[in-house]
Amino acid sequence: MAAVLIAAIFNKIDNDNSGTITQGEMDAVFKVFDSDGDGQVTKEEFQQTFISEFGGTGEQAEKVFGKLDKDGSGDISLDEISALFKEMDANGDGEVSKEEFAARWQQLLS
Repeated sequence: MAAVLIAAIFNKIDNDNSGTITQGEMDAVFKVFDSDGDGQVTKEEFQQTFISEFGGTGEQAEKVFGKLDKDGSGDISLDEISALFKEMDANGDGEVSKEEFAARWQQLLS
C-alpha cells in the first residue's frame, strides 16, 4: 500500500514527467499545500491537501507532518521543504530520482 501511495505522490510532484523531481517542483507543491498563501503550511492545510491531492489517510498525513515539521512550530516552512529536498537528493545531483524519493518517503510514512 505504501509503495502505491509513494508512487502517486512522486508522479503528482514530477510535474514535467521527467522521472525526477527538482527543487522548483518541490516549491510548486509547497504552494499547493499552502492554501492561504501565508508561506507556512499548517497541520490542517497539510492533512486536507495530503488526503485530497495524494489519496493518503489522515493518519499518514499526521505521521509525515510530524516528521517534516523539524522545528516543532506546528507549521511547515519552505525552508523545511528545501531541507527535505536535500535529504532526498542522496547523490547531490540537484534532482530526486524515484528511488531516492521512495527511500525517504518509506521513512516518513513509517
